[in-house]
Amino acid sequence: AAKVEAARFDQFRKEPDAKVRILHNNTVSELMEVDAPMLRGEIAYHEGRYDKAFSLLRTAVRRQDELKYDEPWGKMQPIRHALGGLLLEQGHLKEAEEVFRKDLKFHPKNPWGMTGLAECLRRKENGSCCAATTEKENKEMNGHGSHLGEIRQLEEDTAEQRKSKWADFEVKCSCACCKELTN
Repeated sequence: AAKVEAARFDQFRKEPDAKVRILHNNTVSELMEVDAPMLRGEIAYHEGRYDKAFSLLRTAVRRQDELKYDEPWGKMQPIRHALGGLLLEQGHLKEAEEVFRKDLKFHPKNPWGMTGLAECLRRKENGSCCAATTEKENKEMNGHGSHLGEIRQLEEDTAEQRKSKWADFEVKCSCACCKELTN
């Protein structure tokens, strides 16, 4: 089904109107040029073709970075959330952390980026997958080169955002495309 929809998307992308229609400061064609490798990258990932997936997602990130500045952002979904989350899922902690840190420079306090970075740091801290940090562990490791203070700050910032009347669901992972944390 996803491949059929991707083919339909490619047809829309080739429409002549996409090159002349403008959404904020970018053409629709430019925005769709970001989405095309993202869509194909997520499909490749879920087919188990991880190298191809990460290559396509990196291309989408590069294209997103090349868009003209917009306020609000012309491309509302940061591709780095998918790239970072899927890298994290495959255990590529270093690159995933770099991806989320860069995302948070572009989108400060974004709950998906903060959630992804916190999970990267948690895994680095615990040397395992998804293990939560206990209060006792926080006290024992605080100040000893750990990431616990940063994790705690990211969690507090995310919790503070949850108090907003606009927060309609809890962000549990950086992207809904992540199988490990959404199943």
